[in-house]
Amino acid sequence: MFRNSLIPFSFLFLLIIASACFSKVTISVLEPGVYTLPASVQKVTIYAEPGMQVTPGLFDSLTDFRFDHETDINKIRHGYLSGAYEIMSESPRFNKVVLSDSSFDRMLTYGSLTWKAVDQICQYDTTDALLFLWKAVSYTARRNASSFSWEPDYMDLSQLLNHTRWILFSPVTHRQLASYTYRDTVSVAPELYYDMENVAYLLYQNCYIMGRAFGEKICPHWNDADRIMYVGPGRELRKAMALTADNKWVDAGAIWDQLSQSPKKKQAYRAAFNIALAYERDDVLDQAILWIGYADSLHNTAASDAYKKILEGRLKLKPLLDEQIAGN
Repeated sequence: MFRNSLIPFSFLFLLIIASACFSKVTISVLEPGVYTLPASVQKVTIYAEPGMQVTPGLFDSLTDFRFDHETDINKIRHGYLSGAYEIMSESPRFNKVVLSDSSFDRMLTYGSLTWKAVDQICQYDTTDALLFLWKAVSYTARRNASSFSWEPDYMDLSQLLNHTRWILFSPVTHRQLASYTYRDTVSVAPELYYDMENVAYLLYQNCYIMGRAFGEKICPHWNDADRIMYVGPGRELRKAMALTADNKWVDAGAIWDQLSQSPKKKQAYRAAFNIALAYERDDVLDQAILWIGYADSLHNTAASDAYKKILEGRLKLKPLLDEQIAGN
């Protein structure tokens, strides 16, 4: 006997109602890096030129590509620096992060900086340290994906393998505070390899992705995370949802706070769940844990169990985050 493939109307109606009760929202969450910097490093200058030497017409070890001698290879390499700056400048770890002024671009001597140059740059920017991209190497590695049973035959994967080394210098004391080596791979659609009009942009994006990835290693950083928020049923929950859409989370919180005291347990549960979300959005994790616990006590659901695990996991990382923000 064959099963009836038609979904009963009543069940379909329940699915529509259930999906209308909550919505996906995206919030920024603070995540730890890998390294803990010295506490003395609060203001950082990122030297705006990569240290490696450039051969006209070539980009690192990417022998598949040939550029005109007029192509500004350094402009492509700036992607490393822009990516790292974007992450570090938004991190609560630092009081100040700047890219060095263009007037210092010519201070490189055979791909390196003198201590005098480090002093001058940091004095100009009033910073504690200089981050320098000393070396970066990219090369290609190709594999035919048809050799893997789970890949379609027409997909020929191309990859850019990247190796970078960054050095953190201290002015005045003339010390190398740290040296970081970072390696990673960026997969590229193969057809982009042979579109020479876009290849410079492709390589810039590769460098930019690598710079951002390194920035996330060196400091606590913000990442987008998807969460759910209850937006119904009921006029008040829908009103609160509209307020959050206008970035009026405090006003929405006032509505949820009232609803959390409702004698209707499911309604109070949804409001308490949303309050936990609001506290997590503000990075007040201890209060978020309390509210999701209260929501769970009112009405246990798979959603509340999953969210509680997420918050508990984030709370366990809080000591590491605090250590990285303070420095050692």
